Amino acid sequence: MCVDEKTYKNLIILIMKFLEEENCKASLQALERESKIFFNMNYFGETIINGDWEKAEKYLSAFTKPDDNTFSRKLFFGLQKQKYCEALLRYKL
Repeated sequence: MCVDEKTYKNLIILIMKFLEEENCKASLQALERESKIFFNMNYFGETIINGDWEKAEKYLSAFTKPDDNTFSRKLFFGLQKQKYCEALLRYKL
């Protein structure tokens, strides 16, 4: 079956809405990463607030790479800096 790009994107968005309504968070984030259609800023923010730097970096890297542009480089640098600072604090305690 051959579908055009707009229909494909609309179908993916509908599936994402369904997964969100059914509270299937892991599947939703996996589909977001794989399809690269929708960047969920709320999820990204939650991972940062919870201090889950690995998850945040993995999610971000599905959409952009540090070499893509200056903003991407700054985001990845900020994540690495926070991971380093937390590791340093744990080491001192």
